[in-house]
Amino acid sequence: MKPDREYAKDEAIRQFLRRRRSAPEKIDNEQLTAGSPVSYYCVGCEILTEVLPEDYLFAPLRYCSQCQGLKAEGWLDAAQDAFRQGGGAPTSSSSE
Repeated sequence: MKPDREYAKDEAIRQFLRRRRSAPEKIDNEQLTAGSPVSYYCVGCEILTEVLPEDYLFAPLRYCSQCQGLKAEGWLDAAQDAFRQGGGAPTSSSSE
């Protein structure tokens, strides 16, 4: 049986892969007309995180809440590597 932390890491990576595979096609904000809302995507899994007016005041989120958690735990690189290697289920051999 896997230790709790290793299980949590594997489950978090599985969820990342699910989000990454279902990420919508990105809207090219530069092709929109002036005044159109601007779409922002998570740097980690590329899901849509915010749609803001063109004249927004505060910087948009760089990561969705789930990728922020992965990053805080030190697992985001492992999740991105799993996606680059075909997006299969993670197989943790060590905990980070």
